[in-house]
Amino acid sequence: MEKKVLVMKFRDAASDSYNLRVDDPKEGLSEAEVRPIMESIVSTEVFRKEAPLAGVEKAEYIVTTSNVLFDVGE
Repeated sequence: MEKKVLVMKFRDAASDSYNLRVDDPKEGLSEAEVRPIMESIVSTEVFRKEAPLAGVEKAEYIVTTSNVLFDVGE
């Protein structure tokens, strides 16, 4: 089974990293679609009170594959 997540990486004012993971993202997203959303998250300060996000670093799809050897639940 394959699982895909979209990881959006931000940095805060102290240059620490913060990741936001989105399970089951839309296929084929582009920088032009994702970057404005990330910048909006930074500008609205919706996630962190202590050290607000200061900028975007990168966005990437992470794909993991698992091969089930057995599953007693089936």
